[in-house]
Amino acid sequence: MKKCLLILFLWFNVFSFAQETVEAKQMTDVFVRLYNEKKADSLFSKYSEDMRLALPLQNNREFIRTFYANLGEITSHEYYKKDGPWFFYKASMEKATMTLKMAPYKGKIAGFKFAPYKEVNRQPLMLRNTTKMQLPFEGTWFVSPGGDRKKQNRHAESQPQKYALDLVILDENGKSHKGTGETNEDYYAFGQSLYAPCDALVVNYVDGVKDNIPGQKDASNPYGNYILLKTKTGEHVLLAHFKQGSINVKVGDQVTQGQKLGACGNSGNSSEPHLHFHLQDTEDLTDSFGIKCFFETIKVNCKKKENYAPVRFDRIENIN
Repeated sequence: MKKCLLILFLWFNVFSFAQETVEAKQMTDVFVRLYNEKKADSLFSKYSEDMRLALPLQNNREFIRTFYANLGEITSHEYYKKDGPWFFYKASMEKATMTLKMAPYKGKIAGFKFAPYKEVNRQPLMLRNTTKMQLPFEGTWFVSPGGDRKKQNRHAESQPQKYALDLVILDENGKSHKGTGETNEDYYAFGQSLYAPCDALVVNYVDGVKDNIPGQKDASNPYGNYILLKTKTGEHVLLAHFKQGSINVKVGDQVTQGQKLGACGNSGNSSEPHLHFHLQDTEDLTDSFGIKCFFETIKVNCKKKENYAPVRFDRIENIN
């Protein structure tokens, strides 16, 4: 069964009530408790027969492990609506705010789904950075994709990643790798040092996700190994897909611009070694708004640019 961050299981044609039922509250409380205790086997015993077929025991163990590693505990949950068989809860988690949808049926959990929680009328806290930024690498890298339009950037329709950059290193023939490209070591970006683009505080990181075999992706860990920084003026800087075990900072560290953070890898939802870089307005990885990033002074396609936001097909490097 294909793993994914947002998993949807079974729908049931049952009578709909607007209020939370006793059964829904009981089963949701059980789910939250067992999830927080990371007791995947005990949670599996609470599933309906069809649910067990949809999510076998080993898949359930892997889902609970990876989801907990990415988002942490559910610190509180609050019921807010019902739609068909689904009871909706605002689930405050350690690293994000999610909607938890539960489908109880005859004392069992017949289905569940995690999805990003959307605040009503929430507006971006800022539209662009005010903190001075430099590129988080040495040498010339290629932007693919980047920009704020869909045709330039496949991230453009994602709320947090709207202005994200995916960056690789190309040779004179326009290739990102030597040889066959079958191993990560074939790729020019793999293992390259990555640096802090500004002075900031480390507010979150992950460093234990395995690097993918090129051509494969790990959708259950979208950012793979990543670092989330927070500036004094509130920009949150995400650098993702680090090489497993390469990150050399921890939560609470103050980093300075140009300080080495780790090495470029191929972890998470990544088919080849590259750097994913974006700014967002809060720490929440799913319910934040993207911020357009302008770099102070860089070279773009061999020309000096000031206060510049890179776009697709740009070749960019710092000016020392």
